[in-house]
Amino acid sequence: MHSFRSFEYMRLGALFIAISVVGCVADVGEEGVVVKDQPLTIGNVGIGASTDHVVPDRALTPGEVLSVDVTKICTPGYSRGVRNVSSAEKAQVAANYKFTGPSSSVEYDHLISLELGGSNAVANLWPEPIADARVKDRLENRLRTLVCSGKMNLANVQLRIAEDWVSLWREIGQP
Repeated sequence: MHSFRSFEYMRLGALFIAISVVGCVADVGEEGVVVKDQPLTIGNVGIGASTDHVVPDRALTPGEVLSVDVTKICTPGYSRGVRNVSSAEKAQVAANYKFTGPSSSVEYDHLISLELGGSNAVANLWPEPIADARVKDRLENRLRTLVCSGKMNLANVQLRIAEDWVSLWREIGQP
């Protein structure tokens, strides 16, 4: 069991982390850390006020498409054949986002995934926290299945995932 003093130190530690990580104003109240001034930011990666998931800064990562050919992207192994993000490109993305954390804490993710015809261009990459990358991976796999079965239009999916992947994730049932 923690004493009151150690509980207060834990709360202050959480406040320090909230301010350090998200770079915003926070208060420690009865409920714990209350973060103000939404949307939060981690570097320039925005967290939408209505979501618990991180979304990229659209000015830095608007999304870019390599292919709109459904037959091509639905061919098994397609994404392995086009995956090509260099260390220099990852460094450029990190610099664009002013990300200085450990690379093991993020995935340099394609906003429009390769499985959905996305490009390897810097305009389609962002440093996404690992936990969110796993959530987004499940969404991308589900979307590819829907596109390849003809239940969703590829161009529409590419546009929607670039605009707001979290809303699309919620809409299709949070796979």
